[in-house]
Amino acid sequence: MGPDDSGLASIGKIERTYALPGFVASMHPHRNDEIFSYVRSGTILHLDSMGHEEKISSTRLRVINSGAAFQHEERVLGRDPVEAFHVVLRPECADLAPMVQFAEITAVQPKPWRLLAARNRAPLILRVKAWLHDAHLEVGTHLLPAHTNGSIVRVLVVMNGDIRIGGRSFQKGDIAAVSDQALSLIAIKPADVLLVTADAVESFFANGLSSGNTVLTKSKPPVPLLGTSRSRFGG
Repeated sequence: MGPDDSGLASIGKIERTYALPGFVASMHPHRNDEIFSYVRSGTILHLDSMGHEEKISSTRLRVINSGAAFQHEERVLGRDPVEAFHVVLRPECADLAPMVQFAEITAVQPKPWRLLAARNRAPLILRVKAWLHDAHLEVGTHLLPAHTNGSIVRVLVVMNGDIRIGGRSFQKGDIAAVSDQALSLIAIKPADVLLVTADAVESFFANGLSSGNTVLTKSKPPVPLLGTSRSRFGG
């Protein structure tokens, strides 16, 4: 974590993607990555090397636990473009058995933080000590989820709306590191957010195909946790 790592603990990167109707991401590999996909709009057809043919959408989540070897293809269905966020995590160890999971959800509502994926006791299972929550926040101050797991790192993805946290403001498409000392955030406008929390000290495999540390393999270090729009990291 820091100048020698392109990620943040077991959080390899976070991507915001936008694809037009008819777009196809042809069959491609993943290896030693835990990939959580959250679709905001549109529908994606998922096909993979394990024989799955499934749709994911704003009411259907997906986690790819790629393990030792996994390939998949994605096709944008229908007439609507797809906006999606992909959280690429680093697994606890290398070359686990590959698997893929899907979970039905309801559209996010103005309720307390909803746990979507974790190592256990969640709709989708991650093979690393991490927690993914979403929430719809009305205007006002909101407590962050409480954690009793020791040292943590957190990243907030603003999917819609305006947020202020730690004295800084963030808008739709922004991705920001959140201090482990922060207790709350303020919604300046109604907002939909995704919160990624990871154990800061647990060991993990750092050389996944998509989640791995890229600093040592590129002459110019990338910005951590890349997004396709503004990406800023407040402490």
